[in-house]
Amino acid sequence: MPRGLGTRAAVNEQPTSSPVPESPVSQGARLPLARPIVTNILLGAIVLVFILETIASGFDPINTNIMAAVNLGAQVNAYVAQGQYWRFFAALFLHFGIMHLVFNGWALFSLGREVEALYGSPRFAIIYFLTGLFGNVAFYCLGGPFVPSAGASGAIFGLVGAEIAFFYLNRRLLGGLSQQRLRTLFILVGINLVFGFTVAGINNIAHMGGLISGLLLGLGLAPHYSVRWEGLMPAPRLVDGNPASWRFIAPLIGLVLLLAGVRLGDQRWATATSLSPRPSPATELVAELRQNSPLHALSH
Repeated sequence: MPRGLGTRAAVNEQPTSSPVPESPVSQGARLPLARPIVTNILLGAIVLVFILETIASGFDPINTNIMAAVNLGAQVNAYVAQGQYWRFFAALFLHFGIMHLVFNGWALFSLGREVEALYGSPRFAIIYFLTGLFGNVAFYCLGGPFVPSAGASGAIFGLVGAEIAFFYLNRRLLGGLSQQRLRTLFILVGINLVFGFTVAGINNIAHMGGLISGLLLGLGLAPHYSVRWEGLMPAPRLVDGNPASWRFIAPLIGLVLLLAGVRLGDQRWATATSLSPRPSPATELVAELRQNSPLHALSH
């Protein structure tokens, strides 16, 4: 059971028809919660990929070799501008060192179970991958050409945004629980943004891209519960008032905006003076990367 969530939520709405016993209100209505299946799969996937990174780095789990991470798919905008768009996705599973993996793994374990429980596995998977991609596309549009970037925290910030959307939309029904969770989430966002802007080597662009897209996707995908009283002895039941069509419309809008962002990044790099107007051979691009990359890559 995710931390801070119970199987029942206090009901703050009263039925509008015939007299109803007080007990259903005092007992509360059952809040539907899903099992964290996708979260566990993602945790297993990033651990397996990190094992591959460790092997490729000469069995050094503390300091991942940057070129090994790049070869496995870390995002380098100069590569992406050459048509390697698969790096947007691959970078979500890569991490620079064991501490980077531990921090993101714990955050995914904690937040992922909560958000998947609230949204259900299909919507959770959509939010995780779309917001992670939005974060990486934002870095493609605004980041430098030769700075390797990798990590799951763009998607994790997306989960924070989605959880904010859920508790905001259901604030009337969930009352004090919503207020408590929203305060906690806003503090979490504030601390991480301050940390990101004061510590070198953190990809704040990806974080902000994930957070904003998660909030917007959450507003479209979050269950919006109301209370329905049913039965001869009426008992409260939570009903999702979010139209089922939005489960398709919201991701479709997100996908269109994502592709528009990629196109915007392509246009940026097509006119950038730091890149050759013609595609460079892979060996030449690797040499440029080695010459221009900083001592540390950007983690997120």
